[in-house]
Amino acid sequence: MNFFRRFRKEDGKYPLPQEIIAREYGPDDEFEKTFLTLKIEVKGTEIVFGKNVLEVQSELVEVVTRMVKAIDNIPRADN
Repeated sequence: MNFFRRFRKEDGKYPLPQEIIAREYGPDDEFEKTFLTLKIEVKGTEIVFGKNVLEVQSELVEVVTRMVKAIDNIPRADN
């Protein structure tokens, strides 16, 4: 749970993607903690993501699947 709390905004307001794109960052600005980081690579004359969207989606689904399996046998409090 502490892992996810690192990304929580104090005011509970999360910016829209358009707001993040419109931001201007200075060299001394702190970076926000991010939940998901995608690497970019230079291939020839193109800049591409290190993994495609389907690979990222598959890895995230695997994380959720493992979490569900890990808690599957824990009895519910109301039982």
